[in-house]
Parts: sequence; C-alpha cells; structure tokens
Amino acid sequence: MDLNGALSNPFERHKLLLGRLPSLHHRLLALAAQSPRKPQPRLPRAIPLHEMITELLEQAGQPIPVSELREAIEQRLGRRLPRTTLKAALAAGLSGDRPRFRRQRYGVYEIAE
Repeated sequence: MDLNGALSNPFERHKLLLGRLPSLHHRLLALAAQSPRKPQPRLPRAIPLHEMITELLEQAGQPIPVSELREAIEQRLGRRLPRTTLKAALAAGLSGDRPRFRRQRYGVYEIAE
C-alpha cells in the first residue's frame, strides 16, 4: 500500500495555505488597530446563596415560600436574582448526605433538621 505518509501531512500539497498565513496575520492586526474592542464589563462575583438562604430560613423559624426568599435575597444584594439561580441553589441544598434544606410542600422550604 502506497498511502504511508501521504495523508499524514495535508499541507505538503497545499503550501499556499501556509504562505498566506503571514498576510492574513498582518491584515487582522491592521483591522484590530482600526477598531479595537472595548473591554467587557466584569461579571458579578459569586453570591453565597446557600449561606443567605440558610440565614433567612433560620431567622424566620418557619418555612418560607420561594417568592419571599427571592425578594429578601434581592433586597440584600441590591439587584435582581434570576429565579433559576435560586431554584438551583435550593435543589443543591436538598441533596447530599447532609441536606441543608427541606421542601415542606411545593415552593415552600425550611431548614433541614
């Protein structure tokens, strides 16, 4: 079989592709100099949701609906909290060997004992 090495180096037959690379590089640098990108805003730091939820449930001393938990957390943060983020934190706190939270009924959570 005469294919040994024939397919291992695809640029052997297409050296023009490698020859165009420096010109492409210079063209991209020129475009970047003409219209540089603005820096992206920094993403907010991670929120210690488990601690906040635990603290709120302990202070209440009774089960709290998710809507009230979300309002209280948003007041503490001073910004909106996506509903899915809170639901994910609650779901993570329900599982494991030692769950933090317990779902009393649909949409209502309490501290696990």
